[in-house]
Amino acid sequence: AATSNNYTLKQPMSGHTYKVTLDVHTELDIVWETDWRGKLVRVKQFRLIDSLPGPASEDGRIKIGHTLLEINGKPVPNDFHETIKNRC
Repeated sequence: AATSNNYTLKQPMSGHTYKVTLDVHTELDIVWETDWRGKLVRVKQFRLIDSLPGPASEDGRIKIGHTLLEINGKPVPNDFHETIKNRC
């Protein structure tokens, strides 16, 4: 079984893409949002886990507004909710 998920994200202004690896056994603190068509997936906010920052916000590279491109090397398909259910 996998011990981590690899996320590829893009910064909106520069277009720079980067990869972040997070442990699958740690609760993810990112709250995602989609555009009205459900095609673009962005970081909406970070939530606290047990009153503390989680791994994504602690990483420091992930910011509100960054766009999710891939999870574990697979592009985010048109139905984002299926992606999350099947890969996370």
